[in-house]
Amino acid sequence: MCGTLCALAILLAALPSVNPASAPIERVWLTHRTNDPRALVVNWESAKPGASVVRYGRTRNLDRTARVDGHAIHQHVEIPLPRRGNTNYRVETGDQRSPLGSFQAYPEGELCVAVVGVWQGKPNRDAELQYA
Repeated sequence: MCGTLCALAILLAALPSVNPASAPIERVWLTHRTNDPRALVVNWESAKPGASVVRYGRTRNLDRTARVDGHAIHQHVEIPLPRRGNTNYRVETGDQRSPLGSFQAYPEGELCVAVVGVWQGKPNRDAELQYA
């Protein structure tokens, strides 16, 4: 009987421990604080509170950093948005990190955006749809 219990104890001791504090950050979204297209806000939620760090750059080296000190689980860090090309980024709070993500700069020239809400009375919106 001791052989089975001892083998089970050794097996459990050999398994890697799961630490929720170092869990990956999986929920990240991008927004704007203002209508200025030169800045983007990276938002995320972390399992444990801490400072907010965004590492970003044109290459996977992520050579730039934006940081907001604090003790929060809902982070919001504004970074400059490049005029062209792709930007790679990763967010961090303490020892929690997100996978590498990326986004494209806005197209040059005119940008058309449609915002749709819930219209309770279902009014006729044909005039707004002509620009889609």
